[in-house]
Amino acid sequence: MNHIWKRLLYVVAGMTATPWVMAEGALAQLYAAKPPAGSSFVRVVNMDSSVLQIRIASGAPNKLERHQIVSDYAIVRKSGDVNVTLNGQSANVPVKPGTYVTLVPKQREGRLIFDVLDDTHDRQDGLKATLHFYNLASACPVGRLEIVPSATALFKEVKQGNAIKRDVNPVSAKLNAGCDEAMSNVVELPELRPGDHYSFFMLGTNKKPVLHGQISRTEAFKK
Repeated sequence: MNHIWKRLLYVVAGMTATPWVMAEGALAQLYAAKPPAGSSFVRVVNMDSSVLQIRIASGAPNKLERHQIVSDYAIVRKSGDVNVTLNGQSANVPVKPGTYVTLVPKQREGRLIFDVLDDTHDRQDGLKATLHFYNLASACPVGRLEIVPSATALFKEVKQGNAIKRDVNPVSAKLNAGCDEAMSNVVELPELRPGDHYSFFMLGTNKKPVLHGQISRTEAFKK
């Protein structure tokens, strides 16, 4: 088994933060204001690396820059359909209460629609980080995410338009994505802390996949 792969699976967690920093972070989370029960958490993918103006439900407008592949999760307090505005176009999206979702924008006959991908993680190991992989490349029936240079598959056979996740010990690594024989650029996974979520998005096409990576964040809750 590849050395980096062993580290991803077996290395002792917590190596990236001192006990004081971890304790301080835990206390901050303990006493931070919490969203009401049943709140949902919604974010939007930047599919074409453009500047996007986003508003989710009744939240404040948010500008997503070209280098940002996905917005932070916005906290939505009401259940049912959520109104999402993207560059002046709006659509209502059904979102279940208590879930985390990633919205993939599309155009259909001049109308804005969204594919809804469920990111909810019910049983995360508190000592590990979570990696998410999204196959959003066009004409790519199944995609994969591999460790470089060993080509060991971290995720494989992920259908187009789908997402998958797994818990790993928080270590750094280099990864790329593939569709059939075509491979993407390499993205370096930063050293993560326990409880962190990191998302890989494979965009582009089946002939020229492009991999983006970004730490997952949730907007601060305000009462």
